[in-house]
Amino acid sequence: MAIELNGAPEGVVGPIRNALGGAAKAQPTTFSASQTFTKGLFLAGANLTDAATIQWDLATSGFAAVEINGNRALELLNLSPGVHRLRVTQGEGGGHGITSFTGVVARAPGGVLAFSPAAGAVDWLTIICFSSTTIDVLIESDFQEI
Repeated sequence: MAIELNGAPEGVVGPIRNALGGAAKAQPTTFSASQTFTKGLFLAGANLTDAATIQWDLATSGFAAVEINGNRALELLNLSPGVHRLRVTQGEGGGHGITSFTGVVARAPGGVLAFSPAAGAVDWLTIICFSSTTIDVLIESDFQEI
């Protein structure tokens, strides 16, 4: 059966397909130098310390948890492109949030991160980084027991 690509007959498509297949096979399939990996595929979660500015070293953990007892700033150390997750639990009294990010421009849908207000409430932040200067932050609010 003849194969057509956008109406082109097999006589046109075949040589192109064969040339691409030959080029793919010609690529080397071995490494010419030893490979060194600086990060593991799976990083353990970190428990962050509550402070006026919470520091999170992303080189040691891609996800973390913190209980906040006031409005806080978040400083992301060793920020590199990727997706990072932070579990935020409301401390005593609730109604707290992460109100700023140190050293980067943070963007959120509508420009607002709306944290769950009740003491003990759990929210998840997803931090998406494409550069070391700008992050996009999404919040998933009000995780509850099922």
